[in-house]
Amino acid sequence: MTTPCGFQSVYAFLNPVDPHLSLYDVDDASTVIQLSDWYHKLAPGITETYLHGNPEPVDGVNNDPRTVDGFETHAGQRYSVILNANKAVKNYWVITPMELQHSSDNKNLDTENVYGVLHFQGAPAAEPTTKAKNGADDLLKEYQLVPLVNPGAPGGNSPATRSIDLSFTWSTVNNELQDMSILSIYMAIPSILCKPPNFINPPRRDVVGVKGSTVIIRFKADNPGPWFLHCHIDWHLEAGLAVVFAEAPTEQVSGPTSQIIKQEWLDLCPIYNALPAALQ
Repeated sequence: MTTPCGFQSVYAFLNPVDPHLSLYDVDDASTVIQLSDWYHKLAPGITETYLHGNPEPVDGVNNDPRTVDGFETHAGQRYSVILNANKAVKNYWVITPMELQHSSDNKNLDTENVYGVLHFQGAPAAEPTTKAKNGADDLLKEYQLVPLVNPGAPGGNSPATRSIDLSFTWSTVNNELQDMSILSIYMAIPSILCKPPNFINPPRRDVVGVKGSTVIIRFKADNPGPWFLHCHIDWHLEAGLAVVFAEAPTEQVSGPTSQIIKQEWLDLCPIYNALPAALQ
């Protein structure tokens, strides 16, 4: 997806054996919200935010239900929520404030002025009459997510059996941008161990935000092939914030899990490498 340029879409999958299915009265395309930044020009200039009702994929992991007033979400993350519509029939504000890690290119941007309207059937076609509330009294913390199935981290609390030493050098980059990184991994749904590490029932998700710190993940390497760990902020990915895990490469070449790589795929790298530098 090239989200800054408006190219984004979703797939919605309804699970017929969803353990939370009995809690829903309505669960279809009309109950799904896609939340994204809205760019008036190509990346990286954020100007406004966009709250839009469109089909969106369900969360990949069923968690122990938890009642909260709000939650924080980052690019590529998904949440399935149950809204208990037991209040009076009227219109209500839905607040989605933005969190910026640096100043915006748009000096008129108000990060708190991002609202939607929850319209109850039978309420007048008008904005809510109440004043919008800033913030949430009970904001969900990511470490509070508890998976329902196989909650333990792979390997438990056993020490690492293999270490990989990486060599690097320090350099100074004259750059004012201090964006957080949002890492996505496609090889598995890893356990996020947090700090201090939680090996018993850590959160499990395929996209996690890293705010100027570190994140520890564990996953079961049972799916041979090359898998991509990368930042979900497009210009971070373009700058090289990504790595490919080559999982069980020998099993990919031969055996029951081997894959046939067509010549068309093998030709892609020479074709790309032959392009002018400006097009790479």
